[in-house]
Amino acid sequence: MKKLARTSTKLLASLFCVAFGQAQTLPFAPPVRAQGQPEVPAPAGTIKPPNALVLSQITKRGKDLYEYDKACSQATDALLAQVKNAASFKFFVAYPEHDIWHVAFGSMGDDGESFLIAYEVTLKPDKPAEVKSYDIFKLDKAEFFRRAKALSVCQSKLKSTGPLMNYAAIPNQDDKNTYWVYQFPGTTEPGVFLLGGDVRYLVSNSDHKILQTRQMHRSVLSWPKRGDLPNDAHLQGGCHSAILDDEPEDTDVFHVLLRQPQLPEYIATANWIFCVETDGSIRLVKTMKETSQ
Repeated sequence: MKKLARTSTKLLASLFCVAFGQAQTLPFAPPVRAQGQPEVPAPAGTIKPPNALVLSQITKRGKDLYEYDKACSQATDALLAQVKNAASFKFFVAYPEHDIWHVAFGSMGDDGESFLIAYEVTLKPDKPAEVKSYDIFKLDKAEFFRRAKALSVCQSKLKSTGPLMNYAAIPNQDDKNTYWVYQFPGTTEPGVFLLGGDVRYLVSNSDHKILQTRQMHRSVLSWPKRGDLPNDAHLQGGCHSAILDDEPEDTDVFHVLLRQPQLPEYIATANWIFCVETDGSIRLVKTMKETSQ
């Protein structure tokens, strides 16, 4: 995908900026950081921004979520093009194998110890999707089952807060015995991209318990279609304020990678202003204290 050019010194012609719950004006002009420019130093005191490792972990989880969601979306389109009644199987899971994605549609077994596959879609680079259907459910107790089990553990909590909610189960790279389970809003409306109303769970793969629940955003923001903006608007990025934590969220990265046209997102927390670039990387722009000076 084409990345946003950042060579102009006048970055902001018109910046769509929305806070959670209300529109706001950026308290700063988003600067363009030349390659090799040092990051903003932490202010004196006890409060320090998340370090490079923490930010890179957020980026990795956001990218993993983006790839998972993209595979599920492509597989769903391919399946519905061939099997019209496949929409009745709304429980789906996916996992990658090198550069190949496997996506299964089905349900948990009655005993909760297997995943019953009705349809399976294989996605290979630069090749048409391969769709398989099973007249007798294919029983899986491997990776499909492990991810489906993690989702089922959270099923009672995966409540719809809008017309369409998506979910994902992704291995925790820091602890192979746990999975990240995400719930986040989706839409079928072309040109509209949603951010917010999302939750992340950490689920144990051994005793199947929820170890952690993280509300990432409360409100749901809609990135508008071009027609919702002034005719002379020239978008250079998005912005929102974060009130639940002092760092960006996995779904901030996911949103930037998913959104079209590709634009960076500026995030104002209680103490910091971050930028999620179009490649998913995160940098510290400046402190909130600097914006008030």
